Amino acid sequence: MKKVCKKITRRDLENARVLRLESRYTVEWLLPEESISRLHLLCPDPWPKLRHHRRRLVQLDFLEAVWKTLVPGGEFLFMTDHEEYFHWASEKVEAFGKFENLEWSEDSFFYPKTDFQVQWEAEGKSMWRLRSRKRKS
Repeated sequence: MKKVCKKITRRDLENARVLRLESRYTVEWLLPEESISRLHLLCPDPWPKLRHHRRRLVQLDFLEAVWKTLVPGGEFLFMTDHEEYFHWASEKVEAFGKFENLEWSEDSFFYPKTDFQVQWEAEGKSMWRLRSRKRKS
């Protein structure tokens, strides 16, 4: 988090904010409607055991809250190192039906890599990416 804040300061970005809060609470209760142009959800807990899937963050109610906070045309980006969670999230986004999927290549835009992601990729492993845009009404 400190590295991201330093990069924001160095680049003199005035439209970036870093919050260290529980994601569901932040999206559902703190962020005003249509106030976010791009929301990144990087490596949330995959809760891999079947009996724990109900604890996963990417659920229909969370997607509804994300959709409400995004401006028209705003983007929701989800990245994980857990392939099964990626497929789960993709299915949830598709079932939600209010987003359109976009391509997400490495050079699409700047985003900070976590230390974990750098280590993971150095080991030759892949990150799974989902980029979705709020459909304009």
